[in-house]
Amino acid sequence: MEEEFARLEKYKIYPVYFDALGKFDGHEKDQVIKWINENNIEAVCFCPNVRSKEMLDSIVRRGIPVFLSGGGIVPPKEIITTVSVDAYLSGQFVADFFRCIYGQDIHAAVFLDSMDTITQRKKTEAFCNALGAYGITDVEVVEHFNKLDQIHQIMEELLNRKKLINCIYVTTGYTLEICQYIDEHQLKDKIVLVGTDYSPVIGPYIANGTMKATLLQNQDEIGRLIVRSAYDYIVKTRTFGNDDWQIQSRLYVKPTFCFKSYFAE
Repeated sequence: MEEEFARLEKYKIYPVYFDALGKFDGHEKDQVIKWINENNIEAVCFCPNVRSKEMLDSIVRRGIPVFLSGGGIVPPKEIITTVSVDAYLSGQFVADFFRCIYGQDIHAAVFLDSMDTITQRKKTEAFCNALGAYGITDVEVVEHFNKLDQIHQIMEELLNRKKLINCIYVTTGYTLEICQYIDEHQLKDKIVLVGTDYSPVIGPYIANGTMKATLLQNQDEIGRLIVRSAYDYIVKTRTFGNDDWQIQSRLYVKPTFCFKSYFAE
């Protein structure tokens, strides 16, 4: 987003940022609306996705165009543009990656915040369906509801219940706690972990082989398209029809990863 706004400065278009984290419900929602009114905002770009339909409804009722980094909820029909990752393709990517390693011998778990979150649900469904097409059905779906402080306990219970788990797919960027568990319990040679996106805290776990790969969701491109859509709508008066653009992820695999070492002797 920042890079695209920088390109638009010559047109006298300037961003005003507001950290709305945790302010989408209850009385705090009113703070967001008040801030929008006080700053004479002409358009609202949500990035990353917002999960409160009530919040979106409150904004669009005021006639303010909204551009959404999608995936959290089904947006109101008044949303001008939604830009999101191609969730189905993401799930299929990871399923194919695991099949390249283990063939049919896959015993997997997929982690997500909640099946109520659209993008995560689509990734999970695509992952399960892609494996199911090859007769692979041993997949455990784990909803942690963003209770990251309980991940270690969830992992402990999962591996006690499903001792054959050899693949884990994390559909969100919250991979640190799972990396820590696998590292602490020396499971990196037994479990192939694939995460989502990259952050500096994850870097060491990719370097030491705890996380074998991650899906990069091209957040820069998503942000650029959202800002560009807002510019085209306001300045160029371009007409949109509730556009829904999907951006392809890229699977980044640790350069020194060796598929052969995971094949059965």
